[in-house]
This record gives sequence, structure tokens and C-alpha cells, in this order.
Amino acid sequence: MKFTDITISQLIDFIKNEGGNKIDMGKLGTYFQHRIKTNDYLSNNEINDTSLLFYILEGSSLPKQSKGFINLLNNISYLLKISKENMEEIEDPELKNIENDLNDNLESSLINDILKKIISELRRKRISFYVLKKNFNLLLEQKNIYEYEEIINKIFSYLKKDESIVSRIGSLEKYSKFCDRFFSLLEIIRKKRAKKEKKELLLSEIEDVKKDFSQEVLESIQIIGLPIEEDDERILSIDNPLSRDLDGAFSIRKEGECYNLKVYITNVPSFLKENNKLAREAYNRGNTIYIYNGKKPITQIHMLPSFLSCDKLSLLQGCFRNAIVFEFIIDNNGNVENKSIKIKKINVNKNLSQLEANELLTNDKVLSKIQTDLKLYKEAVGKVVKTSKYLYINKLNVNKVIDLVAFSSILTNYYIGEKSLFAIYRVSGKYKCEASELNYTHSVTPLRKFVSNINLAFFLNQQGVESFDEKKLNYVENNIDEILNHLNYKEYLNKYVQSHSYLIKKLF
Repeated sequence: MKFTDITISQLIDFIKNEGGNKIDMGKLGTYFQHRIKTNDYLSNNEINDTSLLFYILEGSSLPKQSKGFINLLNNISYLLKISKENMEEIEDPELKNIENDLNDNLESSLINDILKKIISELRRKRISFYVLKKNFNLLLEQKNIYEYEEIINKIFSYLKKDESIVSRIGSLEKYSKFCDRFFSLLEIIRKKRAKKEKKELLLSEIEDVKKDFSQEVLESIQIIGLPIEEDDERILSIDNPLSRDLDGAFSIRKEGECYNLKVYITNVPSFLKENNKLAREAYNRGNTIYIYNGKKPITQIHMLPSFLSCDKLSLLQGCFRNAIVFEFIIDNNGNVENKSIKIKKINVNKNLSQLEANELLTNDKVLSKIQTDLKLYKEAVGKVVKTSKYLYINKLNVNKVIDLVAFSSILTNYYIGEKSLFAIYRVSGKYKCEASELNYTHSVTPLRKFVSNINLAFFLNQQGVESFDEKKLNYVENNIDEILNHLNYKEYLNKYVQSHSYLIKKLF
């Protein structure tokens, strides 16, 4: 039989029933010896049961003169002695004060109970390292332990300054181990508390940006247009069918041996220049946050009012919109050169979904001029991908529609990054104002990311296409550290929401 699996009272019943004839004295002796070594003292009930066991064994038919029997009785006797000593407590006002701090106002009665057991053990004349360790391990399993940081720190301070603890706990080694455990626990608590505080701050930030645009901002908005110019280009956009804020489009035509590619970006910077209150609110929000359920976006927290980002400023089919036009020439060897940058009013001929674009590209029959443009675009992109020095371009797969969609945006982001006298770059996931080897910017998503408006405004100003009052729009170089910190924090907030699905239920 295994004595470790039964209580002492059960063991007594077994001995009474069997008359002691089947008792393995070696195993029984080992059981009590183990409790002595681990300072696993007997409880009040166990002391009574163990005393009874001692007298039963003395009166049993077991061989009294054997070494095993004598060792067994000695172990039981010693364990009884030290367990009774362990019941004696030292009067310690400091421990009493710490115990008084444990009250029902704190969140967990379980943690209260565990800490009281540790305090109770520390005030005994003989401390059980086994009991301390056992309760400490239970403490580590609790999730809301950071609520008890102050009290745990008081216990740790008491441990460090009470010199008698070493002798009462049994050895310096055990004392050091227990102190190390407490120090590690406080580090864990500090990290948990910091994580909780960060989460609460993020939730409050999300609640703040979730609010509707103020009436003051909405009433200040002025829709300002440009004269309509006739344009013979067939302008196309390819987007996810769920997209509502369409930032970009393109057109393509063949000119001799070269390809003329125009990239159109909705002109939000010029709009914000005339709408200063809206510009400041958009800057505070930083970007549009998409709330997903799986892969499906169920709602958005808009950087701009939805009637602007999804309508008046969105490059919608059949609607005239103000746009920034980047014209590129691609030669037969895949070399790219910018020909011009201008601002004009455009009319998108077709908003294609990625599925529609893929069907047109994979169909061998000539169905429309739009299909011809798509295939010409794929051909031009293929030439650039083969020879490009740009990391994000030479990895594109022209047989994937999503990569074809990305090409014109990536090309423009690189072009602005290389030609700008000043820009905000994307380096290892962070916004910085120093160029890296990639020279990559976020510039083509002005409806969704405020950083794009900063980069486009500086670039248009530098190129002499349109002048910007940097101070008026908060696009200020001497304020760049504050701007970078703000944009990086908003980008982190965006990713946090997207990676924590429970926020969907909590906030929406």
C-alpha cells in the first residue's frame, strides 16, 4: 500500500483491521522521515491522530526490537515534537499589521487566504519551508495578483530584515530560495500591472476615437473642387469588394516601346489645407481602425467622416474627384522614370473587385478595352519586377491580382521616399524621419493614414505643385519627434484592436 495516498486516520483504521501484520515498517518510516525533511508539519487533527498511531504501534504485534520499528517510532516521536513546537507563535506586531491589511475590499478572497497562510507560517517558532513553497506556488497561479502588490512587497521587506527567519526556516539556502521567489513574484506583478494599465489606457483611447466627429468640426467642413478637365485616359481601380474608402487608381497605355503609367491618389492633403479643424481631428485620430470578425471587417473607426472617406473624397466610378497624378514611363527593360506630377480632377471609369480583375486577366478572349488595359498593365509590371532594385517590388508575383494592385502603390511610395527632401519613412515597423536602405514611405493612403497626408503635402510643396502652410496643418519639421511618437502610438493602437477580437464585443 502507498501511505502517501491516505490520511493518518485511514492508516490507523487499516492497522486496527489488519492487526499490524501487513504493515511495511520501511515505507511507513520513509513517509514520516519525508515529512520531517520537508518540514511538512502535522496539523492539529494530525497531531492527535499521529499520537494515537504511536500508541497503537507500541501495542501491536510488530517486532519491537527491530531497527526499522525503533526508527519508525523515533521519526513519529520527532515529528510530533517539532509539529507541536510549530504551533507556537511569536508575537510580531509588524506581521499583525500586514495581516490586517488583508481585507474583503481586495478582489480575491482566495489570494487573501493564501497570504494569510504565508503570514501565519512566518510568525511560527519553526517555519515550514514546504508549506511556504506550496502556498507560494498557489499564489503564482492567480491572475489578479497585481491587486496585492503593496502587501506582498511588505511581506518581502519583512523577510529581508528579520534575521531570525534564517534559523526558523531551517537553512540559509532555503531562506535565499524563498526570497528569490518573492523577488521574482514582484517582477511578475509589476509586468502584469503594467500590462493591465496599458490595456485600460488603450481601451480608453479606443473609446475616445470611437466617438463621432463633433458638430463644430462637421460644420466647419468646406467642399472645394477643381475645374473639370477632359481626359482620354481609362482610369481603373482594383480593390477588395468590401472596401469603401478608395484611395488610388491607375491608367496605362503603350507609347511606342514604352508604357505610360499614371497613378492617381485622392487629393486629401489639399482638402485638409482648407479645412484646418478637420485636419487637426484627423491628425489626433491618426488612422482608420478596421474592426474585423475573422477576415471580414464589421465596422470602422474613421480617420475622416464617412461621408468624406467613403464618398466625397473616394475615387468612385463615374464621379469627378480631385486627385494627385503621378505619371511614370516604363521602358522595355523595366526602367522607371517619372515624367510629371500634377493635381487635376479625374473620373474613374471602373471600380473593379479583385475577383473581376482576375477573371478578365485569365480570359483569353478579348472582352473589352478594360481587359486590354489590365493585360497591358500586367505586362508592364512584369518588366519592372524582373529588374527592380526595390525589395518590395522584386518579390511581387504578377500572376496574383493582389500583387498587381500593390505595384502602383509601392512604386509611388518608393518614388516619394527617394525624391523627398523630407519624409516620414517606415523602418522596421516604426515611423522615422531618417531614410533607411529601403527609402520606403506610406504616402498613398491619405483617406486611412494621416502619415500619407504629411508625406504628400511635403512632396507637393517641394515639387512646386502646391504650396502648404506647414504650421497651419501641423506638418512642422521642428515638431517631428512629437508627430512620430503620436503616429507610432496610433499605429500600435490600430494593430492592438485588430489582434484582440474580444474588443469587438466590448466596444461594438
